[in-house]
Amino acid sequence: MTRTSRVLLLAGHLMMPLTVSAQAIRGTVVDGANVPVSGVVAQLLDSTSRVVARQLSDQQGGFRLSAPNSGTYRVRTLRIGFSPTLSEARVLRRGDDVPLRILLPGIRVALDTVHITARSSCRSTRDSAAATFAVWQQVRTALTATDITASNREILTTAVVYERTLDPLAKNILQHASVIRSGSAAQPWSSMTPDALGRDGYVSSDSAGSITYYAPGIDVLLSDRFLEDHCLEVATERARIGIRFEPVRERKEIPEIRGTVWLDRATLELRNMEYRYANIPSEQDLAGGTMEFAHLNDGAWAISRWNIRMPALEQRVTGELRVAGISIGGRTIRVREIVERGGELALARRGNDTLWSRPSLVFRGVVRDSLSGRALAGAYLTLDGTALASVADSVGRFSIAGLIAGEYVVAVHSASLDSVGAAHRVRLGVIDSSTATIDVPSADQFVNKVCGPTRMTGARAGIVVGGVKARVDSLSVSNLPVIAEWTDSIAGANRASTRTDADGAFRLCGLPLDAVVSLAAESRGEAMEPIAVRLPADRLLASVELAIDIPRGATLTGFVGADSATGKRPILNAEVALTDVGKSATTNDQGTFALAGIAPGTHRLVVRKLGYAPVEADVSFESNARVVRNVDMTRVTTLDSVRVVAQSRYMSSFEDHRQMGLGHFFTREDLAKKEGQSMSSIMRQVLGVLVLGRGAKQYVSTKRLGPSLNPTKANCYSRVYLDNQLVYAGGRLWQEDPFDINSVSPDKLEGVEIYTGPSQIPAKYAGPNTACGVVVLWTRRTY
Repeated sequence: MTRTSRVLLLAGHLMMPLTVSAQAIRGTVVDGANVPVSGVVAQLLDSTSRVVARQLSDQQGGFRLSAPNSGTYRVRTLRIGFSPTLSEARVLRRGDDVPLRILLPGIRVALDTVHITARSSCRSTRDSAAATFAVWQQVRTALTATDITASNREILTTAVVYERTLDPLAKNILQHASVIRSGSAAQPWSSMTPDALGRDGYVSSDSAGSITYYAPGIDVLLSDRFLEDHCLEVATERARIGIRFEPVRERKEIPEIRGTVWLDRATLELRNMEYRYANIPSEQDLAGGTMEFAHLNDGAWAISRWNIRMPALEQRVTGELRVAGISIGGRTIRVREIVERGGELALARRGNDTLWSRPSLVFRGVVRDSLSGRALAGAYLTLDGTALASVADSVGRFSIAGLIAGEYVVAVHSASLDSVGAAHRVRLGVIDSSTATIDVPSADQFVNKVCGPTRMTGARAGIVVGGVKARVDSLSVSNLPVIAEWTDSIAGANRASTRTDADGAFRLCGLPLDAVVSLAAESRGEAMEPIAVRLPADRLLASVELAIDIPRGATLTGFVGADSATGKRPILNAEVALTDVGKSATTNDQGTFALAGIAPGTHRLVVRKLGYAPVEADVSFESNARVVRNVDMTRVTTLDSVRVVAQSRYMSSFEDHRQMGLGHFFTREDLAKKEGQSMSSIMRQVLGVLVLGRGAKQYVSTKRLGPSLNPTKANCYSRVYLDNQLVYAGGRLWQEDPFDINSVSPDKLEGVEIYTGPSQIPAKYAGPNTACGVVVLWTRRTY
């Protein structure tokens, strides 16, 4: 059942007549002037003072509290800024509907003179404990009102939810994505129960190295277990007063939280909570979160802004130490990046009534040519990582609405830059609705920056950027010659060359357009197998990847399986990798795998498969030797729960390639809009893609070479990568079946990259058998 259908059902129940078997107190709260008071917390207490029902008074001051059984009950009211009240006892019999009028006291709680006179409630005097209790009572009242609002399905909210990836120091935003979500006013994250957090703590990790940070829910803050596990003390500032909490000494070995809940000193209204994680390694010091609260027009409360910061750690080998003939690998833990997740409430309403709204930010500005200063009419602007975009008008003005405060990368596409397949990017901070002027270079300026002022005589020059990748770890990719050769009708044979940098990257300028260029790298005086590149006349830029190899090395073969009732069961599509040399393969239907061209030495073998515990081992190889290893994997049970997990930015290359604009891309949001469609149906919507096959099995090809009479054997099929691992080599080689694109469901994918020809393919995926394109699939991660 969908969320919408549940809300409708609840609304339907609310309109049904009350049954006569219920017993309830139907009350009204008014102030000393007999004016109804909304937003008052009304609690029904049984004879043991246990809360059995609660509700916020509406705009007419009304509430209705249903008792679970016949008995004696009292009503306690909590109003922010005032002392609580307790009614006289009322006896409820089966079916009773007892009216009750509550007059609220007009004396406000005075906390504006409270000062810190002792440390915490764990080590406090009677006077300081009384002050702490008085402040905490106001905090609990506001939190209770917020918790009741979160369970009110009549209040619908719209929020902007975002995820950001920050650098290890949390100073720069590396990636930003946001989405608008609507629904009932529920707590914006899932939290563990108070008892579970008290038992296990607020941070956990698994065998794969993923770290889970649990945010405290409102119910956690209101629980008795939270008070047992934390010391409280009053905190004061000029305009705020609050309760600071920290874990008790007995919990120093358990991952915990410490922080402060703040109230407005004058009104005692709840403002915000800030917290950090405690009793965790120093590398995780930046982990923490915030919550801000908003008072709705009808007296209810809601969480208006929230976020949580989660450092993602990685282990690095720092060297090798030999002690008494034993090799010991040194390892260090460092922060790779920081994942920040959060959101901002934009709108809260009940029916057609707006209860609260936040003004959205608008980013406005002007785009102009950086040389002439003329307006760039028709320029297309996007914010990387979002679906927000704008087109500049006739005088270069643009406007992008719906932003939340933060730092964004603005990509500007102009007709001139489109001719070279480039875009101008500038990083801008947006903290309010402001304006900016963006100067955009021309295609000539871009080419000059990349290649300098050199041009081919009488023709526009093309550019090829790329990299050289060694298939064998012992080969260096630094300072290698890269040669481009082509033939034209005027000069005949032509040749251009350059050398790679320390990382194997290279750049070749002055290449012809609309001509086939042969590219090859040389290693040890031997030219590797060349690849053909064609730069179309309307695009000056292409990216490629060249591979160097030697026809020697060891091989690794084996079987991956798991125990079953009938013996060893083969595991299909398990990833088998030698992580230190960059070699990997996936197991076939029989669970077998093969890796070739392995350099001599000891390498780290890692075997992974979703749903199984990873297996790691060191394997030694001699030159040209064949090593056989069989791997047994153990299934693990994964709980189907919502967690907040800090993980590495595994799709960083997806964003890099999308920014180049050389292919076609589907994000998670794009795929969500195509819910119910198969992957083959989605692929057919891409210009230049041809999907062939029989029955349910469908294979991706290209329209550039045309279909064959035999759709399963004679066509040139696209190369396919799954999470950066090659699963189908592509081309016209039929040693393996083509990749069935329908074997992957769209709802299991986070993103898709599609390149229909060599001129589009990024250097990372370029190589032999890519004439019919490349498809890159990224699976969704569970957070």
